[in-house]
Amino acid sequence: MYFHRVKSNMICALKVDTYYDGWFQTIFKILRKIKGLSCNFDTTKEIIYISGKVDSQKFLRMIAQNEKTVEVCWITVWSNTAVTTTKIA
Repeated sequence: MYFHRVKSNMICALKVDTYYDGWFQTIFKILRKIKGLSCNFDTTKEIIYISGKVDSQKFLRMIAQNEKTVEVCWITVWSNTAVTTTKIA
């Protein structure tokens, strides 16, 4: 059985370790692979806010592969029928 991946609207906050030398390259590598995202970086809190219409499971898998540099603070995913907010940190 195959499941159709649904792109949902998503907003999330990622905590970034800016003391790690390659943090920018790691974030850029993740974000350029997923089309339809917009990003804002809060330098005082070292948090990147990401929004867009994406497959949230694929996005979280990509983040999990780079957990040394990036940590998910919270994520909100919604479709036409439901809103789900998960606070992670």
